[in-house]
Amino acid sequence: MPTRPDGHDPAGRVSAIRCLRIRGRYTTKGASERVMVMLDLFHLPERENKFNQNPFPHYVMIEPTRDPERWLMLDPDFRWEGELPRDLILNAIAQPSVAGGYRYDASCARPPEDAALREVFLAGFRPDANPLTEATRGLVAAHLAPGAPWPPAALERELSELPVLAIRKYAYEHAFAFFWRALGFSFEEFDGWCDEVEALNQGFRGLHYAAVKLARGGDRVGDRAEAAAVLAQLDALDALEFRVKAALGGYFDRWCAFSFPGSGPIAASPGGANAFGAE
Repeated sequence: MPTRPDGHDPAGRVSAIRCLRIRGRYTTKGASERVMVMLDLFHLPERENKFNQNPFPHYVMIEPTRDPERWLMLDPDFRWEGELPRDLILNAIAQPSVAGGYRYDASCARPPEDAALREVFLAGFRPDANPLTEATRGLVAAHLAPGAPWPPAALERELSELPVLAIRKYAYEHAFAFFWRALGFSFEEFDGWCDEVEALNQGFRGLHYAAVKLARGGDRVGDRAEAAAVLAQLDALDALEFRVKAALGGYFDRWCAFSFPGSGPIAASPGGANAFGAE
């Protein structure tokens, strides 16, 4: 799908407000043209900001409505859509914390070829590593382990983005949905893995809460045991994510066997599970 930045500024970034003005001029050229802009969600209190982040850069799609004072906002990441006052949206777009936007023509969208899907999956799938868990474990150890070089109180700041990063784990659901439809396994099996992905996301939220609580406790007695409990939570999340990846890798291999006969297993799936509940 062709996309192109609109309205470059001298630094090579995109002026989102200018992009929206262009959108107003080319709306009549075709209903398939769309605009995606970056805005600061912190400045839209009408939208839920469960992460309490300031700033909160975020991409959304914007469409006009019959009322020129209101725009339709489409936010696939948070599964939200609705109308908001145009001036409030423009204010969130105009914040110095954000810049950029794209316009694209949805009529050019085409189903991807199987070979392209295979390459995209292999480029992003890491069956033997969980980078977010590894990085979090390193930060916890650097602040809470005996002789750690950094004070416990600094851990809260270091993990401030963890809830925002963890929500990306829901991307696993999209992959499971693709293989569910492509391979035709049961909805119950698909839904079971969605529950596991939900547990993964919620586990990171719980971990963040426990780590911040510990960081705010300073050097009180019992910190070492509580630090060990946080590390144990990380180990559990590691095991859960590897379980999810094992299933996903198994489904991928089955899909490849169907789509590319004779190709053999491609994804090195840890554990080899390829169905909900399989070991």
